[in-house]
Amino acid sequence: MSVERWKVKEKWLDKIPSYIVYEFEHYVNDKVSPSHFVRCLLENDLKEAFGQADEGNRRRMFDLASFLYCEMPTGFYGSKEKVALWLGETTVEDVVRRSIEVWFHGDREELRDELLRVIREAEKSKN
Repeated sequence: MSVERWKVKEKWLDKIPSYIVYEFEHYVNDKVSPSHFVRCLLENDLKEAFGQADEGNRRRMFDLASFLYCEMPTGFYGSKEKVALWLGETTVEDVVRRSIEVWFHGDREELRDELLRVIREAEKSKN
């Protein structure tokens, strides 16, 4: 059974350069890590994306952001964690662990430690 590959819709082809269309399609379909500029877009790091963009892509930033919002499949973009998960660079457990470490600090150390203990036990039980 063949699975249809995701493609950028034709209406965007005059707004997004072909090399970026290629990167988006290979990122979604083949989990290929994109260029730094495209990765910044996918991670919703527009400050860094502007810094990495050439003159033409700076002018296209609205179209690129609109494309991501309107057309990119959900779950594949929007944060560094989502991109890293999609590319297999991290695991859900690692993302949860980092989130817990950030959210629970200071006077919540006991709760943080308990949650981390539960995660470690879950990891051991998988092995």
